[in-house]
Parts: sequence; structure tokens; C-alpha cells
Amino acid sequence: PAYAYAFYKDSEYTYKIYQPLTPAYKWTSNVDFSVLQGWDQMPDKHKVLIITKSLKDVMTLRSLGIPALATQGELMGVKPHIYKQLKERFDSIYLLFDFDYGGVKGTQKLRKLIPELKFFFIQSFKTRNNGYKDISDFREEHGPQECLNHLRKCLVNWNKK
Repeated sequence: PAYAYAFYKDSEYTYKIYQPLTPAYKWTSNVDFSVLQGWDQMPDKHKVLIITKSLKDVMTLRSLGIPALATQGELMGVKPHIYKQLKERFDSIYLLFDFDYGGVKGTQKLRKLIPELKFFFIQSFKTRNNGYKDISDFREEHGPQECLNHLRKCLVNWNKK
């Protein structure tokens, strides 16, 4: 099987092809790194937006009623002028990458570029070896309601800082 994800930006379509049973070519893509996955599905306005690292996580968050975008990778980031556009549409913007080397490094890189960007991780040093590495794994293991409760707790705790 193969799955195609189409992205429309700057008057042109680009594609990511996912072939889960073909290890050598699991992903093939002609998508520019500036394309933010989930852009076309965002509401005009909302209280919260979460920027994450994969389309799978965008879909997971949207299934919980939370608007989300994904970069093309944790080290890709968001351009400051795009962040400014997002700030006009969303009251709070959070970054949620994986709690691993790439995710922490990507978070640091993006926060240097946009210091006001809030961030959190779904895991901590205590929980990092518990079997889930991202929000979609957490939802699969704990179910949608517990996942939503955990996200709310993370956001509330961040706002107390």
C-alpha cells in the first residue's frame, strides 16, 4: 500500500508518499521544508494552536479538538513572519516536539528564533521510557479522554510558570 499526502502552497501541489511496507523507501517527498502540515485545516481563530513534528500528531490533536500544525521535521521550524501571522489568529501557541535529542534540539533552535514561543513535552525525565514517544502514542495507550486531560494539565502548568 501507498498513501499520498498533498500540500498546496504558492499555487502548486507537492506530495509526501508513505509506503509502510517498503523499508528502503518508506517516505518519498518533493515537499518544501517551509510547508506546514495541517495549514489548510486550521480554523480562522482559536484559543490554542500546537505546533508539532508530524502530520500523524496533527491528526491526533485535531481528533481531540485542538488545532495543530506540523513542521516537516523537528529541526525545520517556523519562519518568524509565519509565527506573526499565527499570533494574530491564536491566543496561545505551543510547541510540542518529542522528548528526545532531535525534539529537544529542534525546540531550542526554534525558541532562539522565536523566544516568546511556549513549549512543553508530553514526557519528562521520569516518564521517558514508558513506551510512548509522542502524542499519538500517548493517545493510543491511554485513550482520547486521558490524553486530552494530560494535554490540558500540561498547558495549565505551562501558564503557571
